[in-house]
Amino acid sequence: MVNWLVLVELVKLNKENIKTSMEGESEQLSPSSFYIENGKYVFTKEFHLSRGYCCGNGCRHCPYFPAHKKGNTTIFIDNG
Repeated sequence: MVNWLVLVELVKLNKENIKTSMEGESEQLSPSSFYIENGKYVFTKEFHLSRGYCCGNGCRHCPYFPAHKKGNTTIFIDNG
């Protein structure tokens, strides 16, 4: 079973890819953007950074601070 929020993100990304490819730019969802765990898609830190903002869905690899705050663009850097 695929989480519907993951499907929504994939559809948004696909629409953006179509739009950018029509403008001559190409940014596609790559195999390093996600992995499948127990039948669910898990987006990586790199995917979230390429999107540029927090979706607020409680993602495991959220790189933003404070984590899981929708629309946040401040990146968390772990110095420890």
